[in-house]
Amino acid sequence: MSAGTWRRGWPLAGAVALAAVVGLVAPSNPASAQKPELLVGKAGPLPKDISPGISACATCHSGADQRSVNLFVTLHKSHEFIKFDESHTWRGQDVHAIAHLALSGPLGKQMGEDLGYDVAKAPQCLTCHALDLTPTAPLAEKQFFATQGVNCTGCHGTKETWQVRHYKEAADGSGIAWRAMTPAEKAEAGLADLRNPAVRAKKCVSCHIGNPDEGKVVTHEMFSAGHPPLPPFELVTFQESEPRHWGYPSELPYFKNVPANKTWPLYRFHPADRESYHARQMAAGAVAALRAEAQKLLAEAREAQKPDADGMDYAAFDCYACHHELRSKSDRQSRTTRDGRGGRPTVRKAAGALAGVFAGNAAGIEVGGLKARAAGFDEKWAELRAAVVSKTFGRPQRIATAAADVIRWCDGFLNVLEECPQPIYTKEQTDRLLPALAAATERTTADPDGALCLSWAYLSLRKSARGSHDQERLREFARAVPPSVRVAPFAVMEKEKWVPIAPRYGDRMDWVADFETHRFRAAFKSAVGSR
Repeated sequence: MSAGTWRRGWPLAGAVALAAVVGLVAPSNPASAQKPELLVGKAGPLPKDISPGISACATCHSGADQRSVNLFVTLHKSHEFIKFDESHTWRGQDVHAIAHLALSGPLGKQMGEDLGYDVAKAPQCLTCHALDLTPTAPLAEKQFFATQGVNCTGCHGTKETWQVRHYKEAADGSGIAWRAMTPAEKAEAGLADLRNPAVRAKKCVSCHIGNPDEGKVVTHEMFSAGHPPLPPFELVTFQESEPRHWGYPSELPYFKNVPANKTWPLYRFHPADRESYHARQMAAGAVAALRAEAQKLLAEAREAQKPDADGMDYAAFDCYACHHELRSKSDRQSRTTRDGRGGRPTVRKAAGALAGVFAGNAAGIEVGGLKARAAGFDEKWAELRAAVVSKTFGRPQRIATAAADVIRWCDGFLNVLEECPQPIYTKEQTDRLLPALAAATERTTADPDGALCLSWAYLSLRKSARGSHDQERLREFARAVPPSVRVAPFAVMEKEKWVPIAPRYGDRMDWVADFETHRFRAAFKSAVGSR
């Protein structure tokens, strides 16, 4: 996909914006230039210091060979600090770019007819399918920037302050001043510290699992109208399947020369010989995913305790506890009995599968107090599962108490991953994780989502550890389990422009329907046997 092809599909900003970037002068008020039709939700002025559009982003982040970035490449070696084609990748291959467009497609229209509202304008849909400019506001008070889907500012931050400052030269001419600022200083200016594994994980799961505090909840009504079931979340796999538009520190020349005592304070990584970058990311993703699941249960349980409440929404439970084929012989029969009572919808067990592996691994990690923070996982997770099946559709008060305990456990674990400046996942610890992940397959209890999550984690960590892969065995394994959320090619050419290919969730659903524990375990053991 050439840069020229990409630009035909998404024109760059005009001469004024181009001149502004080349001259290192930001547009005076990008927010004021947004077209009214891009804004959806409550009428009124945008929140202060908000710039949700990405025209200026595309001016620079469309390739290091663009005239608009000559100054940055020649004087500041910016192409060694970032990939410089981020907008190019996002627009042409990333389904985040078409998140809002999907609401106007055939499935979106079908859902709208069934639900009785326009899903392309409904705030309960736009919280994830568009850019929420007021994340802490109630649904009725929210404002959205809609037609660019989930764009750059949706994850990195909508504040104009950081957007203006991040490419400015230092006053003494020593380079880009932004690079020497601490993550806390950048966050104060409005840039999310996505280099930090815990911050990144929390941002991702807020939509990919849910966040009731921000109005990001897929209800059972939405699912029944046609919303695709959400796959289990594994951070490293998801970011590779996006596909990734940023470079890892090991891939970018700039970071090879950063002093070891500056890598974590400034850029949230340690050299590869001191810590596995992916292991820390994966740990954060696993625990953040569990926290998000518990947060949804807590919110539902609290609502269910109110007078005249209808009980907890069915979407709070494991979808496949009810939605499955009825067969005379099925290994599904072992799923519910593991929590004590058969025939009752369970919690989504995949949420704790990967977190449990990292909790067990942390028993041998004293660094940052992680061992102490990780203690008690098994008891807290078991109690939440038991609370959900204590009666049909659970006992809300017991669920709320158990979910709050799990959230506190997750917060303690994530706090270490977010704040500890020392290496946690050394080579020794990472080597311990691989067999622990393999052993966890014995505890999938006929749960296809758990099988997916553990498989993705194992393959991602093994790849990052430079482990060899027997390609034939992996092909056999792929026939037993989908190897990722999305796989290349990520885009297709339509009318002279590249368009991202949406995940083919139908294939995943067929796999779920046909899932058999013994077949999965056999394929997994065959694949890992090439280690």
